[in-house]
Amino acid sequence: MMNAMKKCPNTGLFLIRVAVAMVFLYAGINKLMVGGEAGGAMFASMGITMAPMFWFWVVALVETLGGAAMLLGVWTQCAGYLLAFIMLVAIILVHWSAGYMGMQYPLVMMLVSLGIAMVGPGTWALMREK
Repeated sequence: MMNAMKKCPNTGLFLIRVAVAMVFLYAGINKLMVGGEAGGAMFASMGITMAPMFWFWVVALVETLGGAAMLLGVWTQCAGYLLAFIMLVAIILVHWSAGYMGMQYPLVMMLVSLGIAMVGPGTWALMREK
C-alpha cells in the first residue's frame, strides 16, 4: 500500500497553490466587480477610516494578482508574503473580535500563503524561484 502512495511533494505544492489561488482570485475578482464606492464604504464600515477606497483597491488588486501568481507559479514568494499580510490585517481589523472560531479561515489562508512564500512553488510552476 505504501509503495502505491509515493510521496509527490511537487504535486502537493501545486494542489496547495491551486487552492490558495481559487480563494484569493474569487475574493479579489468579487471586490473588483463591487467597485470603489461600495468597496470604500465596506472598508470604512470595518474601521478603515484613512483612505478606505484606496485600501479597498489595494486589497482587491493584491488578492487578484496574488491569486493569479499562485496559480501560475510566478512571483510566489512576493505574492505569498503580500497575501499573508492582507490576511493578518483582516484578522486584526475584522475577525479578532469574533475569537478563534471567527478567525480560523483567514488564519489558515495567512499561514498557507506564508508557507508557500517560504518553500517556493515547486517544479510545477512557470517560474523557478531561489
